[in-house]
Amino acid sequence: MDDRERDRLQLAAAWSRVVLGGVALVLMPLVYPGLGAYRWVFGVYVGLSLLGQLFIWKGIGGMPRAVLGGVVDMAVLTFLVHRIGSTATMMVSVYFFAAILNTLVVGRRVGVSLALCGAALYSMVVVAEANGWIPYGPDSPSFAGNAPSRVEAAVTTGLLSTLLVLSAAVVGLLVSRIRTREAELLAANTKLEELSLRDPLTQLFNRRHLMARLEDELARVRRGA
Repeated sequence: MDDRERDRLQLAAAWSRVVLGGVALVLMPLVYPGLGAYRWVFGVYVGLSLLGQLFIWKGIGGMPRAVLGGVVDMAVLTFLVHRIGSTATMMVSVYFFAAILNTLVVGRRVGVSLALCGAALYSMVVVAEANGWIPYGPDSPSFAGNAPSRVEAAVTTGLLSTLLVLSAAVVGLLVSRIRTREAELLAANTKLEELSLRDPLTQLFNRRHLMARLEDELARVRRGA
């Protein structure tokens, strides 16, 4: 992946963070009033996402910036999932979106590492809830007090962790293979173009190359006229 493509992906990731953070900032407290006290968390997240965009435009940070953004994604998502019911909310599916997006931006190895980070954060929250160390779904009245058992916590965290890491790994592998094929195709096209401009026996430039250069020179003369 060249720098321009990586920057485009990082900009797309940053805009996704802004949109998701904005949705959480505006809509989530309407659905879960208890989250109103934590608007500042989502506000900070949106601010960091906008700052990340600025850094991308300025070319500041590079890969460490992208990795830090992925860690922040997982941390904020885990906080939100904990507040509204870690094993009952559909927000858990956002882990997969974040893992796949991060894999596209930072590559397979780092993407899988970030997926492991998200899985670890989620697992710690669920285990802590199952053991009564922290409240379960404190901002979701319908789920509050219905903490998972230790067995449920083990099954849930194991399943999510496995699927999350596998998703990141598979996407990373597919993207890596596609980019390898693209590079091979580009090299083959370059070779074919070179062969089309040279005589196969003498390796001298042929009539096609001569006509192309002639057209270029005529165009240059017309521009200068």
